Amino acid sequence: MLLDDAALDHLADLARLELDDAERGALRADLDRLVEYLAHLQNVDVTGVAPMSRPATLDEVVHGGAEGVAPAPPPGLRSDAVDDERGLSIETLEALAPGWNEGRFRVARTVDDAG
Repeated sequence: MLLDDAALDHLADLARLELDDAERGALRADLDRLVEYLAHLQNVDVTGVAPMSRPATLDEVVHGGAEGVAPAPPPGLRSDAVDDERGLSIETLEALAPGWNEGRFRVARTVDDAG
């Protein structure tokens, strides 16, 4: 057991979770495995690996690389392209939405202002 009761209670409180005994045990086991994995990562040899802030450059993400051409999808997967014929129209979305305001969905408040 890597996390003591106080740490688990603190995390549950931060996440606003109310846990019964079975859920506490399952969460503790999951978090213990996560902490063990992170400890394992501390031992990975990264000698010669340049530090990076993200796994890809912004140009690669937005434009698919220096040439501006998106890479082909892996076999069996569709290309990431908008297909207007298969999507829902704005009018359909508006009709299906529980609330609509200036082109946006209106939904019930889920977080109070008290914080």
